[in-house]
Amino acid sequence: MQKLVEVRDGKTVTANAAVPRENCKNILPETRFEIKCRPHHPEIRDQIGRQKRHAGLSGKISPVPRPRHITVTTERQLKAAAGLLTAQCRVMARIVKRTGIPPQRDFPADFAGLAKIVVGQQLSAQSAAAIWGRLAEALSPFTPETLAGWSDGDLKRLGLSDGKVRTLRAVSRAVLEDGLDFARLNAADDDVIIERLTAIHGIGPWTADIYLLFALSRRDAFAPGDLALQLAVQHHFRLERRPTAEELEIIAERWRPARAVAARLLWADYAFARQALLGKAKKPTPPKLIKPLK
Repeated sequence: MQKLVEVRDGKTVTANAAVPRENCKNILPETRFEIKCRPHHPEIRDQIGRQKRHAGLSGKISPVPRPRHITVTTERQLKAAAGLLTAQCRVMARIVKRTGIPPQRDFPADFAGLAKIVVGQQLSAQSAAAIWGRLAEALSPFTPETLAGWSDGDLKRLGLSDGKVRTLRAVSRAVLEDGLDFARLNAADDDVIIERLTAIHGIGPWTADIYLLFALSRRDAFAPGDLALQLAVQHHFRLERRPTAEELEIIAERWRPARAVAARLLWADYAFARQALLGKAKKPTPPKLIKPLK
């Protein structure tokens, strides 16, 4: 076991979570990426700056140009990023070998997409899909104006909890009254989007992170507060306890600049393992044969 996370420029910092060294090579994706790019490339400089900020290195960080928002929107891009991860991380290689590469799963980058994420909070995939299906059919088109015409009671009868009704109302007011423009929001940097969304009642960091991951398809977005990701990392890195959001964010540094793809692989593996356990639990026990009396 060791507690070092190495950044691309050769410096090391102590992490809060112990991770077995053999699970991943002590190297970040930028090393492979820089071989094909000039060292002064804006994206490389930005990656270095973000690594230093996340790792907590002291010292002045030189300003870098505004980064281009790199996304993963096609199966080809997803496979390429997954291939990079598997080449440098044994955990990712084991996951891909066991579950394959998951299909693209994206939400609309607008009010409806954010609402869909809110509806799915703390629900199974099946329950979330069923409730969203009823909402999308009843409130068509799913816009703030349409939502405003429905009473709380009608929304709850479609399957929404009191808390989710309040959150959707707050998002609707942010659009209709406070000038939230999703087109402008979607062009902003990750930190700006998270700050703007979490200022809305009922929208927390997890919801904002998922919006970056699945609505905007940002390649390096991550959701350190997600329970399934924490459990998957605890299992694969053989940690004694489930990592906190802060600890998981440090561990996930090794997967830059494709943390979103790493998250998709971890989610797929968690679902695979959970389904295997459920199938094993439901497997019928063969009845004992009783010999007839002679």
